[in-house]
Amino acid sequence: MRHGPLRVDAQRTVDSLLETARVLLRDDPKTPLADIAERANVHRTTLGRYFPSREALVEELLQKSLEAIERRMAQIDTATGDPLEALQQATLAWIRESAHWRASRYAPLGAVPDRGEAPALIKARITELIERGQHEGAIRTDLPPETLYFTWGSLTMAFNALAPDVAQEEVANSILTLLRTPSAR
Repeated sequence: MRHGPLRVDAQRTVDSLLETARVLLRDDPKTPLADIAERANVHRTTLGRYFPSREALVEELLQKSLEAIERRMAQIDTATGDPLEALQQATLAWIRESAHWRASRYAPLGAVPDRGEAPALIKARITELIERGQHEGAIRTDLPPETLYFTWGSLTMAFNALAPDVAQEEVANSILTLLRTPSAR
């Protein structure tokens, strides 16, 4: 997508295209771009002006989904209190927001845009929480925090992609069981 500020009407068009694409691709990952444009009430060339390829559109959707996940996580107090409870809340925030986007249906598992602050903020937030949990004896210490972060992230994405109908709390509990110290299980 073009970078830089857009006119108000152009931003409305982009927002409409993204929301339409989110809904259509979530339900049918093979939805043609022409169908997305038609449903958003714009010409196919207008979609192409903002998103010159399917990959560009998907990348922008991934970026928006990560920003939404980060906004949810920012509402959680990860600096104080029980680190396992905070990690549970962060995991549920990820799972619940991911269910809204279902990006794993139309993007490669693990695909993360390397622009914007959201991916780095999520990684920093969860890694710091894991470090605090290790320090307090609640999270396993046999693996480094970064490895546990990637394990956590991979599992949250995999559950969303492969088992979307499993209860969200059950998924979060399963992921946390793997991160807890044996005495905290």
